Amino acid sequence: ESIHSSGLGQIANPPIISKNGWKCSQCELNTNLWMNLTDGVINCGRRNFDGSGGNNHAYEHYVKTKHPLAVKITSLDPTCVELYSYAEDKMVKDSYIDLHLNHFGIDRTTFTRFEKTITEKEIEANINLKGEMDVILEHGVKLQQLFGPGYTGVINNGNTCYIASILQVLFSFPEIIKKFSSLKFPQYFIPDNISSALILSLVDDVFYQLCKFCHYLHSEQYSIPVFNKDGVPSCEDDGILPVMLIHALIKDHVEFKTFRQQDVTEFFMYLCELLASRDAISSKKSEFYKPVSINHLFNFTVKEYFQLKDSQTDIHVRESMEKILRLHIPEGQIEKINNVKADDTHGLVQRNVFSWENCLNYICSANLFDKMTINKKTGPALCYTRISSLPQYLIVQICKFSYNPVTFAPDKIDVSIPMPKLLNLSSYASIPDFEHPLVISSSTKPVKELDQLIFGQ
Repeated sequence: ESIHSSGLGQIANPPIISKNGWKCSQCELNTNLWMNLTDGVINCGRRNFDGSGGNNHAYEHYVKTKHPLAVKITSLDPTCVELYSYAEDKMVKDSYIDLHLNHFGIDRTTFTRFEKTITEKEIEANINLKGEMDVILEHGVKLQQLFGPGYTGVINNGNTCYIASILQVLFSFPEIIKKFSSLKFPQYFIPDNISSALILSLVDDVFYQLCKFCHYLHSEQYSIPVFNKDGVPSCEDDGILPVMLIHALIKDHVEFKTFRQQDVTEFFMYLCELLASRDAISSKKSEFYKPVSINHLFNFTVKEYFQLKDSQTDIHVRESMEKILRLHIPEGQIEKINNVKADDTHGLVQRNVFSWENCLNYICSANLFDKMTINKKTGPALCYTRISSLPQYLIVQICKFSYNPVTFAPDKIDVSIPMPKLLNLSSYASIPDFEHPLVISSSTKPVKELDQLIFGQ
């Protein structure tokens, strides 16, 4: 029950809400609409990470007016009421909902739902996710269970799977394990004469929390098999729940500390930046302490070659340092495939496919700029992107999003990309052939500088 339901204030002379024909008061969206129970204003819901949902106008209306409760009018019917409290930041119940709706002339017994409820959408998403997880986890295949040092899992705590996954990967690299296991744990941090103030400071000490995480992840304390009556080890790995480490890592970040779903690559970049800052990660300063930057393991150099289209000699080179190789998918080249049966309980999963080689060819192909000045000459220019140095560990991000010029939001591209065990980067590392520039197909559109700026963000 919402704390605002019993004493909810509603405006005098309210608007009378019809049974259909609604749209957001701030935009033209007619789905995922929420009506504020104080003033009857109808706005669209929040925007999801993939660009779906709405344009955040219902939330923005709450920020402006502080009217707390909104009902999803597009899923309202005699049996369904979806009510959200922006003040409490959660779905709530309202024992007086019919009274509050009647204030705007709404009799929900006469309403018909126009779209699925949030719960129905979540169930549908979970069913699809389970089908994909079964493939990832090799469902139906008998796997050998492994226990002991290095075989400890990380438990997700709420919407922190992006943190757990990146920590599990990073702490499988020997260079990172060595960095955080070189000091004797916990004796180095907690000597016999330690003060209570210093003990409390370790709660927010990222360096200490990472050393603790590394110690227990690679010990066998949390990865001990339990044998059944036949002497076969059963999967009883408790794993590690790094609550204090997560708190120390995200406590000062405005987005990550909200515990909402986040992008793993953004967290990886944030973590690299945090670890490179000596003062930011540790409260314990001593002669034994050393910066624990991991940037050198992932840094690689990218060169962009700009060549005037009508010249073989007018070339400009721009160099930048990167940590992630981002591969984009041109929507027009996605190949159709037949239905793939995932599991008898999930039916058929239809998914487009795009090859790794095509991703690489796309990023290696020449982009055309409308106008560029090189050596005091101005004209159309070609841009070639190449890797000029390789890192110890290459992180690849498949950018499954395209820019929607109508809604100014990202659209998710639903594709599968089979990844080979061996990545051939020879074409991406070679110097472009400027004497015989790549042929730009007639379907290729010039890339304007503004478009580059938008996609770069």
